[in-house]
Amino acid sequence: MIIDLYIAKHVSKRLIAIMLLIVGLLLIENMFSLFQFSLQTGAPATAAAAMLVFLLPEYLAIGIPISLMLAIMLTFLKLSKDNELTTMSAGQVSPFRLLRLPLGFGILLAALNALLVGYVEPLAEFRFAEQSYKTRSGAFGKAIAAGAFTSIGADLTLHVGSISPQSGELSGIFLEFKEGTERVSYLTASRGIFVQSGNKDFIIFRLYDGQILTTENVNETKPATMEFDRYDLAVALPDIPQFRSRGEAEKELTFIELIERARGEGSELLDARSCWGRLSVGLFWCWCHCSFRVWLSGLQSHP
Repeated sequence: MIIDLYIAKHVSKRLIAIMLLIVGLLLIENMFSLFQFSLQTGAPATAAAAMLVFLLPEYLAIGIPISLMLAIMLTFLKLSKDNELTTMSAGQVSPFRLLRLPLGFGILLAALNALLVGYVEPLAEFRFAEQSYKTRSGAFGKAIAAGAFTSIGADLTLHVGSISPQSGELSGIFLEFKEGTERVSYLTASRGIFVQSGNKDFIIFRLYDGQILTTENVNETKPATMEFDRYDLAVALPDIPQFRSRGEAEKELTFIELIERARGEGSELLDARSCWGRLSVGLFWCWCHCSFRVWLSGLQSHP
């Protein structure tokens, strides 16, 4: 029991450290591109953070086998350098006795990895694709750049002089708003801000200290004008089509769903990569354990 606790302490520390390093490096690899993608599409930073979270199951499935193998090898390398393996061997502790805890770690983490690869990762893959679709389609809002004309839908064109980075308030506003085929309104305002409305299909553009000029048709000689201290303009949000259902891509199917599709009559052949990706996890675990047994036996034979 004391030997198990001693080995568990060393394996656990190295396992956690290596896991954090591997997963952290994989996340950093995609972090900047995802945040840049969200900024270009006008989505909030939380959209990019959510996509990073959906990548975690895939990265954990990659990192768990590698981390455990390296943690066990580094632990027994330390024991060998400190002559602790020689001492244990002199105390009649067999190699299989020393392997009991590492194999326990392997079985536990193999079950966790199977859960990640077989169930969690396919669901996260679908959520990642859905989040990416929402970001590209503008579901999180339209990016407005100062000094440039921005089209919001088919009827509204907006130009702002500056945007406050703290409050998001717009200054120096010019706006063209089409109502029907002939009625066009032009608005100017010193400042304005977008606020939520009670209707999920509309957002309120609240304008302050401005003027409205409305023309009914192109032949009208004197357009109607109106000054205002505050004016609320209802802006229709774009109608975004619903994202597809899960399962159209085979990597979004769980183990059970893959089996059901394979057994289904008239179903398409499964992509070989989907099957191999799941099978390789088990093969990698077998290779890790067999290699470790051979390596440890060599240590015991040459203390």
